Amino acid sequence: MQRILSTYLSVSRKLTPEFLAQVAENGFTAVEIFCSRAHFDYSSKQEIEAIKGMLEHQKLQLASLHAPTSKDTSAMRESGIPLSVCEVERVRRIEAMDEFKRAIDVAEELAFPRMVMHMGGSREARGGRSAETRCGVQHSGTSGAARKACRRDAVRGEYNQRNGAAGIFACVCG
Repeated sequence: MQRILSTYLSVSRKLTPEFLAQVAENGFTAVEIFCSRAHFDYSSKQEIEAIKGMLEHQKLQLASLHAPTSKDTSAMRESGIPLSVCEVERVRRIEAMDEFKRAIDVAEELAFPRMVMHMGGSREARGGRSAETRCGVQHSGTSGAARKACRRDAVRGEYNQRNGAAGIFACVCG
């Protein structure tokens, strides 16, 4: 079994060679890197190259990249303003997608097999709408069991492939 550690464990500190050395020394073979500019500046090609070198030096695999969950207003800390593609305001949805795209662009320099993304939730009152409705997930032609599986997996933030139902994209909607 592969042992993987999320760098979210130290998200309040800069990701360093020393931290990755400790990860490797403790028997982990891979990491999930959390995208927060104060921790790992995913918009900096130099930082991406540095992380790539650190991972190679420690013989660690990049198991996944965790997309940012909030907007960074400075390089020193997260702002706490959540990123959400489920926002009611179009400009905020676009802002969130732009930030997610910047994280996806890391793959140009540093390959990763999967990305964890919390699609977010609207700051507007939910009003009893379902998670699928809030995010606009379409479930046409899927069974009630498939929709229930989507909601269950949405809580865990996983893409549902088990039941093979077309049109299910599970997302975290707050």
